[in-house]
Amino acid sequence: MKRVSLYLAAAAMTAFSLVSCKNEKLENSKATQKGIKFGISSLRTKTIYDENDALQINWVSGDKIKIFCAEAESAKSASYVVTPTSTAKNGTISNASEDVLQWGGDGLIHNFYAIYPGDASGVTVDENGIASFTINHNQKCTVSTTNGYDNNVIAKPDMKNALMVANTSTAPTDDVVSLSFKPIMTTLEIVVQGPTTNINSSNARVTGISIAATMKTNSGSDAASFQYDIKNSSITGSSGSGEATTRTETTFVSLVDANGNASYVDLANGRTLTLTVFLPPMSKEQAAALKRQLKVRVHITGNAELSASIKTNDKDTEYWTTQIKPSSKKRITLPAIPSGKQESGNNWITPLDGSIYVSQMSIPGSHDAATGENMASIIGDIFAQTQEQTLQTQWNLGIRAFDLRPAIYKAIFGSTHELWLYHGMTRVSISWATAMNTIKANLTDHPGEFAIVLFRHEDESTAGKDNNTTNFNTYMTNWVNANKAWIVEWRPDITIDECRGKLILISRFNGSWDYGCFTGWSHDAAGSKTTVRNADSSLKGTMYVQDYYNPSSHETKFASIKKYLDIAQTFHTNDALKNHWMLNHVSGYVGSSTSNTYRANAAAQNPKVIEYLNNRTSPGSTGILLFDYSGAAKSGNYDVQGDIMLQTVIDNNYKYRMKRKGE
Repeated sequence: MKRVSLYLAAAAMTAFSLVSCKNEKLENSKATQKGIKFGISSLRTKTIYDENDALQINWVSGDKIKIFCAEAESAKSASYVVTPTSTAKNGTISNASEDVLQWGGDGLIHNFYAIYPGDASGVTVDENGIASFTINHNQKCTVSTTNGYDNNVIAKPDMKNALMVANTSTAPTDDVVSLSFKPIMTTLEIVVQGPTTNINSSNARVTGISIAATMKTNSGSDAASFQYDIKNSSITGSSGSGEATTRTETTFVSLVDANGNASYVDLANGRTLTLTVFLPPMSKEQAAALKRQLKVRVHITGNAELSASIKTNDKDTEYWTTQIKPSSKKRITLPAIPSGKQESGNNWITPLDGSIYVSQMSIPGSHDAATGENMASIIGDIFAQTQEQTLQTQWNLGIRAFDLRPAIYKAIFGSTHELWLYHGMTRVSISWATAMNTIKANLTDHPGEFAIVLFRHEDESTAGKDNNTTNFNTYMTNWVNANKAWIVEWRPDITIDECRGKLILISRFNGSWDYGCFTGWSHDAAGSKTTVRNADSSLKGTMYVQDYYNPSSHETKFASIKKYLDIAQTFHTNDALKNHWMLNHVSGYVGSSTSNTYRANAAAQNPKVIEYLNNRTSPGSTGILLFDYSGAAKSGNYDVQGDIMLQTVIDNNYKYRMKRKGE
């Protein structure tokens, strides 16, 4: 499907029809005397928006429909393919499968139910015309205009998400059977406005949008679905086994180029991006009962955040008054993207359903996170820096896993001993307490978020350190005891709601105080599978770790990263693995350890991971993904793409339905 207009009215969409006429006829390539003939004629029964007529949709060669008939002899369903002619008013439809719909008994009334697209996966239609459709949570729009700032950007939708149905009943006849198609999805055309003032384009780089909506779906379904009564043109609830429940479902719209690769849109003041999302319908009665509200979030690299709520009634909202009607199309213009730095930050966890397991999430993390606070010496600047952003900036950008390396610092003058942060032998410019106070303050300000702190005893020998393990355990135990109110005890099946406003503390050090602890860390290409436990070892789980930090080449490093990304994906596809945890390090260096070799690795790995995640066809998490130069587009002379990397991991949480507690 090739062309999209900006204004498709709901009333015109319901005018879609399949009828018999001399200009367009359905020809059954395998027809027998009992073969059923179908016809098509109306210009408004098409599958792309016509550029010359905003109310018209045109068929595209290869479009498929599927027709169901319980009364048919032998095969009860058959697929058909559309082949339009060059004149647009003529076309043919032929069988696309081995099966052919044939008339049953003479005089028997046949009930025909048809769907578009005919090749949609997981679609069933029963003898009563009740169709079950799987919800596509990861939709894509193709960017048609990206050059310059003088023109607006149109992103064309994949019309296979624009579900349509048709039905009719008739006794056997030699005439063509006419069907009338109508759309069933609730379609939103979202207009994203550029920032309020001209700013650096990277601060307004849009990677997509997400729509969170409350709806009735099947509680037993991994991929949420809905039922539609084709005969009565009504939504009926959920499908499959299990009781229909109210829950939040999120749909993500990615931006891609003509080849299907990720395409990001930089918006300046006065420029707009228009894209389309298709959502399952909901009856007015259901919407009223649920007080249905749609939450739109624009995904932007950097720490600017734009989200808004749309209600389904006529009451005022924060930005506009609107009404979303089932199975119709609505154009919504969002407020302009905020300019400059936003204190609110990128609060991407807050909109997610609280019953989601943390093990299912994709969590961006910073390797040696505190090195962005500056090193205590020029030696550290040269050899140990892995980040450019402060902890506060990392938080604002969306980092939620922080790799910190404490040890006991002994003041050269005086008797001051306290936990300080290091990278190897090199001291960072802030203490453990300062770093943790920064994270705790953000949790207070943003209680819908949580943070994971991964740490180890950085016990490499160097001047000014007390590397005694017993002493370290004492210091850390004292800190933990003083901060118990902030720490949620780790367990494999912990959920988002159980962690909001809290710290998940996971240690690579086997102390007596630990809330989450694991050992058995590997630094080779194979990685490791280890056990993580809670404080009293009453709860244990599986943790996969890839930390091949000094690979033989950038190629071998990426092979290890990819291997563990694929393992993390199985946490979604294999229910037995849903509460396994992943810690995957993109960070590292080839050759000797310097700040530039860390930069070189980031420039080599981050773009590969971005491409791999954007092109992955099956859904699944990344686990905790730790990388260098998080949030930075460039570091020195290296294009590290840490800004896109961070947002790509965040976006992955919105592209499929993560597993939830109780399902």
